[in-house]
Amino acid sequence: MNPRALIAACAALFFLGCGNSALEPLRTCDTDQDCAGNQVCFADGCGDPGQGLVVEVLPNAANKQYIQDWAIEKLAPVTNINASAPSVLQGELQQEILKGGPVGYSGDVTISAQGESLLIPGRTRSVIFTVALDKGAFQVPVHSGVYQLALTPRDPVFPPMIFDDVTVSPGEVKFVDSTLPAVSSMLQVTGFLVKTANPRTIPQTAEYDIQAFDAETDRPISQRVPVSSGTTISDGSFVLWVLPPEGAEEMIVRAFPRSSRVLGPAKAFRVPLSANVGDLELGDYGVPVNVTGRVVSRTDGKPVAGALVHIEGRVTGGGDFDGPSAQTDDTGAFAVQSLPTGNEGSLDIIVEPPPSASAGQFRMQVEVPLQGGSVGDLLAPERVQVTGSLVEPDGDPAAGVNIFAEPLQSLSDDLPPPRGPFQGVTDANGNFSLALDPGEYRFDFVAMEADLPRVSRFVRVTATPSYTGEGFQPVDLPTFALSRGRTITGTIFAIPRPLGTMDMLEPAPYASFRFFRVVSNEGKASAIMLAEGTAGSDGTYSVVLPTR
Repeated sequence: MNPRALIAACAALFFLGCGNSALEPLRTCDTDQDCAGNQVCFADGCGDPGQGLVVEVLPNAANKQYIQDWAIEKLAPVTNINASAPSVLQGELQQEILKGGPVGYSGDVTISAQGESLLIPGRTRSVIFTVALDKGAFQVPVHSGVYQLALTPRDPVFPPMIFDDVTVSPGEVKFVDSTLPAVSSMLQVTGFLVKTANPRTIPQTAEYDIQAFDAETDRPISQRVPVSSGTTISDGSFVLWVLPPEGAEEMIVRAFPRSSRVLGPAKAFRVPLSANVGDLELGDYGVPVNVTGRVVSRTDGKPVAGALVHIEGRVTGGGDFDGPSAQTDDTGAFAVQSLPTGNEGSLDIIVEPPPSASAGQFRMQVEVPLQGGSVGDLLAPERVQVTGSLVEPDGDPAAGVNIFAEPLQSLSDDLPPPRGPFQGVTDANGNFSLALDPGEYRFDFVAMEADLPRVSRFVRVTATPSYTGEGFQPVDLPTFALSRGRTITGTIFAIPRPLGTMDMLEPAPYASFRFFRVVSNEGKASAIMLAEGTAGSDGTYSVVLPTR
């Protein structure tokens, strides 16, 4: 049978958030007039414009002065910002030896800190350094924040040393000491990663890594190491050095494709905690094939250009496949690589049109045969037309205001957040229209006038089928209003080196800054950016914030 005919798209189509309501606002006010006399309408409702403010400052990354955050207790017309000394992680990494107690570790170590701001919900913080330790001592700069910290020696014998909830305040020197286990306490684990055990076949077209995890806590108990794979002479062998958890009899071993370009499934194995785990079988998941097709509008059949297309799901053997993305051309055509569905698999194709398209994202099942082939034309649903109007603080139409609809999350577990941000501009009458996928959004209104502050609103858009059965009903938002602005000026000062004191403060030329308001979005802490900018050569700054 022709492979082009073999790939049948499932009739079931997932489009985000089909429901009874076309629009569910996540707010209690639309304009400042809805609020008490001293309050401003923010994204989460009415509030005091001088409360709940946090400033984020990056004094000088080149000089290892990383991001710091402070709550603003009292906002005055002139508000200087005094950054603390650079925050650092400092400590000593030791190694247990058989006799004489631990000694300072010498060798290359990767220090990775992944987390978020202490004060600004959702603002990620991340640093990674590889340092050559001499007798164990280290010191690295870091943003203020709360982190999961991992110290990973280059020597694969030692597992990563992981610390949770490491809090680093502005100017703090955070001490983190750790001790690597003695080599004699490590368990050398050998085995083979194979596609099939009988007959014995090796993953020769995909490069793999492997790592061991605690079966109870899922924390790593070994480093991630390469498997002999990806070539015709590969034998699938691997060697892990495992730190056995106390009392454990089993562990989880996970096999990963080495990079996003590797076309192979990931799979986890629960195995005995022993020196030889034998063959770990990925399954006969096939070989990579090409899948072609077109993405066109369900409404008018026009091609959808610039859409991202990828295939993911379960393949034969029980592994999870996450394929690479391809982009549709001007005719809507695409060619993407995938693994075949096989006898046991279940694969979905996910299509994400660009923000400028009127067609929306969707997910549907596909059957990918061993030879690959075409899925034909994939019909993309129309996005929801969302219209509204914006007025200035005095009620006049707000013309020429830039609108950014930033997706926060989808309304379905089957799809990623909509591909944004979506952008528009108000017309001469203050009206605007955006074609949006269903989802939760933050609308940011940014006026061209220097004296008008940035204004944001939360909006949830769901899809209500139109009365004709074609597409979805348009959504008309209530009228939103810009707020009046007040100018705040000041100077950003910073202390240039760790452990410095306040008498060392000096202006921070060209420091970048952002002002946020911490809000609640359906009971979940969130943050709205009110303004951003860069200080001048003398460290001075000026910003416009909302006021009544």
